[in-house]
Amino acid sequence: MSRTPAQVVASAQRRVGTYGWKGLCLKASRMAAGAPGGVYDATTAWKRAKYRHSKGTPPKGSFVFWTGGSQGHGHVVVSDGGGYCYSNDIFVYGRYDRCSIRYINEKWGNLRYVGWTEDVNGVLIDFGDESPGASGGKVPAKPKPRGKLTINGEQYPDIAGISAYWVNKARASGKLSRHVWYVQKWLNKVMGGTDVKPDGRWDRGTQALFDRFRREKLHQHGADATGRVGVWSLGKLNDMARSAKPVRAGK
Repeated sequence: MSRTPAQVVASAQRRVGTYGWKGLCLKASRMAAGAPGGVYDATTAWKRAKYRHSKGTPPKGSFVFWTGGSQGHGHVVVSDGGGYCYSNDIFVYGRYDRCSIRYINEKWGNLRYVGWTEDVNGVLIDFGDESPGASGGKVPAKPKPRGKLTINGEQYPDIAGISAYWVNKARASGKLSRHVWYVQKWLNKVMGGTDVKPDGRWDRGTQALFDRFRREKLHQHGADATGRVGVWSLGKLNDMARSAKPVRAGK
């Protein structure tokens, strides 16, 4: 399940003053996000991040990146908002502390500040309706949908984006949802068949196919591969289906 900015920051705060973090900036940051390993260093994590921003003050719960350094590994920290962050090795090697982003720029001049991201190691933080844009503020107003959808022989106005909130509302109620209709279409495309009928209603078949998608395509297991639809897994489905529809967490 995707973590919120508050959860990311709370995880980082708990490590302040602890030791054993020498050279482990990416590990500390990804652990705060509940993200897996598998990426070699901060420079690589920056290159692989999908939601990167080069402008604006990094919002709380985002990940702040530098590239370069003596060995080219770069550096990454968790933002606490307002220009502050949680970093290892900054005051004492191996210790985790809170400091200003400006202080890192001044102390480690061989690093190049490149910006901040909403994701790390494939895990997207759930900023909800406050999802940051390139300026660090709220996302622009939702675009007005155009066109019509034909579901079960009836026409409905199209929607501009797919919301995990409304998918889960429809999942609980069983009512027809345009959001679910899109998810069903994506599932059939990504999973290579017509296992579910795109009728806009979340049923056992849709749940089973979404769970299989999480196991086989996202390599999730246990509770992570069942139940409610998370914004991260929904976004991954969107990407694999090559849909132009944006995915969001909230209404």
